[in-house]
Amino acid sequence: MKKYCTFFLIFSLSALIVLTTANGLFAQKLLIMDRGNNDKIVNDSTITVSSSDPSINQLTAIFTIKNNTDVPLSVFLRKKINQVGDSTSDYFCFYIKCWADTDTTDIADTIPAGGEDYNFASHVTHIRRFDYPQPALPPGFTSVTYTIFDNTTLAEPVEASVTVIYHLSPLGTDEPNAAKTEVYPNPATDFIRVKTERHMTGKLKAELYNALGAVVRSEDITSNGNTLTIKTSDLIPGFYTGILTSESNDHSCFRFVVQAR
Repeated sequence: MKKYCTFFLIFSLSALIVLTTANGLFAQKLLIMDRGNNDKIVNDSTITVSSSDPSINQLTAIFTIKNNTDVPLSVFLRKKINQVGDSTSDYFCFYIKCWADTDTTDIADTIPAGGEDYNFASHVTHIRRFDYPQPALPPGFTSVTYTIFDNTTLAEPVEASVTVIYHLSPLGTDEPNAAKTEVYPNPATDFIRVKTERHMTGKLKAELYNALGAVVRSEDITSNGNTLTIKTSDLIPGFYTGILTSESNDHSCFRFVVQAR
């Protein structure tokens, strides 16, 4: 009797796990997670990347892709442009390889079984019409749907999509859980100070990304107020994006430029 009960219990738990997996988010074979929003799963959803900074001409969305299958996947990336504002170009990258003015990547990116890929970054570059005086600067508004897919490894194609709205406007748009920031000096050489609109005390995770969306630094720092100092002396000249994440999952995004010394 005990053996029968044990077998029944194992069978029931197995059935529950299969049922949960089949109906939950993790049943999806590919997951797209928003790096700027605490790795939130964004399959089949829309996110906004925005700025009202007149010195910004490039907007970037950075994602993590997770392979939820038990086999390695060879994924490609395609885009569908839904709407274009005053942008001059948009492109997407896997690590240091970028594709401009094309709708599909031509080199597969391999993700191991159960593994994650941190190399997907999308970019939209907007032209600033300097012949128009501010505040008559035309807004930049672009909507692009990105789809990660593998149509060769498994019998049924595997894919996941996310839509990104890039909004460059004098008004700007704030994400609901993001704190406004001030960065100085900007351009920087040896360091920057990041000032947030609210206190982010305790341990913070600071991540810095280069213009291609690759992580150039990830470190834990301790904050006692709303101003932090971050070293930039080891960074090469260029454009960078930073994300501060608190233990309570509040986050603050900022951008800065490192100039030649």
